[in-house]
Amino acid sequence: MLNKMEKVIQAPPIYKLLEKKHNDKWVAFSIDYKKIVDYSKSLEELQKKVGNANVVYHKAYPVDVIIAPFS
Repeated sequence: MLNKMEKVIQAPPIYKLLEKKHNDKWVAFSIDYKKIVDYSKSLEELQKKVGNANVVYHKAYPVDVIIAPFS
């Protein structure tokens, strides 16, 4: 149970913005997750393209890939 100081933050539905061209690429989203700023094959290349813009980076895996943690 959450205490009074904790808030539940709902994950943004970024899958609605992603297209096939983003598969297996790094994507830079606006801070509010309402638009894709740019995308690239490597994170380093994307960071150069985006520059100092205030963005959030995500790796866009293909829809048929399942990511599962392991130890």
